Formats: sequence, C-alpha cells, structure tokens
Amino acid sequence: MNFIEKMVLPKEGRLEVVVSDHKTGELIYRDPGHNQIQDWARHTLAYTSAGRPFCTWGNHGEVIEDLGAPYSVPHIADGTDNTYITSSPWEYSDAMEGLIQVRDFVNGDSISPTTNLGDPLYPFFPTKMRFGIGGLDADQNPITDIPTFATALQNVQEDFPFVVIDRGRSTSGHIILDSSNTLGVNHKVTYSVTLPGGAAGYPYDGYVLSEAGLFVDAALFVPPGDANMRSGTMMAYRTFYGITKNPSIDVTFNWTLLF
Repeated sequence: MNFIEKMVLPKEGRLEVVVSDHKTGELIYRDPGHNQIQDWARHTLAYTSAGRPFCTWGNHGEVIEDLGAPYSVPHIADGTDNTYITSSPWEYSDAMEGLIQVRDFVNGDSISPTTNLGDPLYPFFPTKMRFGIGGLDADQNPITDIPTFATALQNVQEDFPFVVIDRGRSTSGHIILDSSNTLGVNHKVTYSVTLPGGAAGYPYDGYVLSEAGLFVDAALFVPPGDANMRSGTMMAYRTFYGITKNPSIDVTFNWTLLF
C-alpha cells in the first residue's frame, strides 16, 4: 500500500470570512464559506502521523538562500500591523530526537541524524495563512476550477505576508479544538487569524482580497522543478468574493478542518 496515497484527508473543511467595523466591532459581512483540501495535505498528515511533526527545511520568515539570489517572504504576527517575524520559534533539542524529518533542497529526505542543538525546525502542522488577489474571474465571481495540485495562490504581491497563527493557549486563543454531534469528542480544529484595521501601512490595505491559503512551515519541492512551496506547504485553499481591505475594517479568517 502506498501510505501517502491512502492517507485519509479531513472529511470536511471550511473557511469562514468575517468582516467587522474596526472601531465598533459591528458585523458588516459574514461568509460561512467552504474550502478545498489540497493534495499536499496528504504529505503533511503522513509525516505528523508517522510521529515526525517537524522538518529541518522550511521557512518562518528567514532569508531563503538555497534557490539562487537570497530573498525572503514576510511573516507577520496575527492581529498586528508592524510585528514581523524572522525566525522559527521551534529549535532542536535532544528531547526531540526521533520527532524530526531531516530534509534539504539538494538531497530531499534523509535518515542521517544531522540535526544540531538549536537548529531551527519547521512544523508539518498548520502555522500560517496567506492571502491573494487572484481569486476572481472576469465577472468578479470566485474562481471554482483551481486544481487541488496547485502549489501557490493565484496572485500575490511580494510584500503580502504570511499571517502567523497565534498559538497562545488562552480563552481567546486562535487554535480551537471542538467536536461535532457525530462523535462527541474533539475531532475538529479551527485556526483563526485577523487582518486588523486602525493602522496606517498595513500590507494588505488597499487591495481587493479574494483568495486564501492555509500553510505549514515545512517546505516541499515538487519535481521536476516547482519550488513554490519553499516558504511553506499549502494544505488548503479557498476563493471568495472580493473584500477591499482598508483601515476601517477588521477581517477575520476562521479555518476549520473536520477529521
């Protein structure tokens, strides 16, 4: 059996989009939505199920130097206008031995224990979202034929950041475990990020956003030459009616996966 091909994807996914007034909190628009699970979700779930939730090759805002000229893809903290992130919060320690997939751009996956204490690690579980302006057709309706093997959003500007999911475990935390009426035990997870209003120069302000992707930090090279996911593997994707982001509104994205 090919394990990755037989890996069961989430039975359902949904991206809810909520627009509210920044000053009053009044609800302006809510789209309960849907989503599309990408083929690459099989890959990330296979590694987490194998007990290897972290990878040595990925990106969390660091400068990327293995694809030619150095470049970086900005990462910004959830709900902030100017807190940029430039390094992974996860580092290797002896206690994590056996939980790591060693990987690099040249050799791919390796079984050699080349991880050093303090080396950065990149999860195979969702860590961030990114948004684009390429989700509408000529009639301004959401595109519905994006393939599940797509490795990137349709149209992003270079300065469009990944918005990093807040992993703080508080009552207002942005990773929520829940159950459905089917099982009665937790088998549903919701990831939430907010593009805030009230700040001049927020990188998404002034753009009509119409697509979103849910990403992990672990990188994936797709042969023969697709390096789109060098800054993170796309697990899920959705298009939606255009929302003009501006300083007067907060836009919250609640992404739910039901297993």
